[in-house]
Amino acid sequence: MIDIFIIFSGLGLFLSGLNLVSLYSSEITGKIFCQLLRFFSTNAFRQSIIGSFLGMATQSTAASTYMMIGLIKSGKISFKHSMMILAWSSVGTSLLVFVAATDIYLVGLFLLSLISIFYLINLSKIKSLNNILGLILAFGLLFMGLGMIKNGSMSMQDSFWIKEFLEFSSETIWIGFIIGIFLSLITQSASTVSILTITLVASQIIPIFAAAVILIGANLGSGVSLLITSTHFDDPQRRSIFVQFITKFLGSFFMLILIINWPNLFFSFRDTASESLTIAQTELAILYLYLQLSGATLFSIFSVKFFNLLIKYFPDSAESDNKKLKFIYPDALVNPSNAIDLIILEQDRVLTLLLAYIERVRESRTRDFSHKENQKNCRNIMIGIKSFTDDLINHTSNELQVNFFSTQSVNESLSFLIDALNDFLNSFNASKDNKISLNHSMLESLHLIFSLVIEKNYLQDDTLLVMTSDKNQLMESIRDNLLEKDNLRSHEKKALFQNTRLYERVILHINHIILLKK
Repeated sequence: MIDIFIIFSGLGLFLSGLNLVSLYSSEITGKIFCQLLRFFSTNAFRQSIIGSFLGMATQSTAASTYMMIGLIKSGKISFKHSMMILAWSSVGTSLLVFVAATDIYLVGLFLLSLISIFYLINLSKIKSLNNILGLILAFGLLFMGLGMIKNGSMSMQDSFWIKEFLEFSSETIWIGFIIGIFLSLITQSASTVSILTITLVASQIIPIFAAAVILIGANLGSGVSLLITSTHFDDPQRRSIFVQFITKFLGSFFMLILIINWPNLFFSFRDTASESLTIAQTELAILYLYLQLSGATLFSIFSVKFFNLLIKYFPDSAESDNKKLKFIYPDALVNPSNAIDLIILEQDRVLTLLLAYIERVRESRTRDFSHKENQKNCRNIMIGIKSFTDDLINHTSNELQVNFFSTQSVNESLSFLIDALNDFLNSFNASKDNKISLNHSMLESLHLIFSLVIEKNYLQDDTLLVMTSDKNQLMESIRDNLLEKDNLRSHEKKALFQNTRLYERVILHINHIILLKK
């Protein structure tokens, strides 16, 4: 009973460490990876290198895929250039499997002892080292957990239930293959199942051939797991998921055919009890590497055909859905730096939608134009942005706090701007029959200002800041001059007064947004 508790405690440490590795490595490598993209995404060979580096850094195919989806959505890389990076990212995850094939319990203790040194000499107070400290802790927990699993499983070799399970799984090769897929679906990681399988081989609980089949099934299972968890993605995003699934599928079935027909190509023996367990673990780690290399290589050979098929069956939307978020997606939280970029893109998109509404008012010649649907669409997008921004606060590092709070302020100003512009356009539309040139001048002025904001001209100079500066005295003077005219009826004067007030509100919020974005 104690051994079972040791195994499950080790499993808890291992899975916690694995999640922390993905979290902290994404924080550290996010910016570096974005900078390397411009240099390494020019040809297939360089793309394969950076893809392997990405997988090595994140130690998670899912994390690598979600990071690439975010970069594609933010326009930092095209889907065509991302395909090879995605296909080769699994190769980098082999590093952890090789490490697990060694005696890693002592390594885990050593890494955790480093944590104590960090705290004793007060290095933990240095903010720039927090992510590195977290990564050391993550690997320490991971390796200690594996060591506990290995030690706890040693005494279970003669267990009746273990023997029954082995007899069941060895009845046919497909049972072991399905077990591998099932375990991968549970753990959401092929490398996790592979590492645990290698640990069981080291404990002489399962033979190497059965472990190899489970390992191959787990590789395919990780691709299936990505498909299952991607149902909430749009078609353009699902293309990246299918790149990973196809890569896993090709590698798994290619290696399964080789293992069934020519097992001696990979293993020097079939019974771990008769040979060195260290060699058995190394051979399984090499098999895992072959799995990733074969899948990535086969995908690379037929990449053009796969690209055409994915574009055909998962096309870009004919037009964006103005009711939903276009750039932000939940799994973007894995990379806070890129997540902030996606929030900015959504904010700019809201400004584009507001400009479109102004243009529709300009072109509409009737008074029955309604802005309720337009305001509702923008409101829904802002609710989505705010919800995502609130979730992001728990993933944002200290270095990104300034950018984070700036995006929050822009969110608030955008919400006020949506209401103010909606009120102005409704008021303008209601008074369209009034032949007052100032009303149309204000509308044209807003159209120009929104156009310049969207074109990012406010980043080059201060022209827009001047255009959107406080116009209170100017508007008061204009109102006084127009209200003194006798040719204006009372309802026209009232409408004019209301429109100028609303115009000032819109200008004020635009000015605030420009200041925050500069």
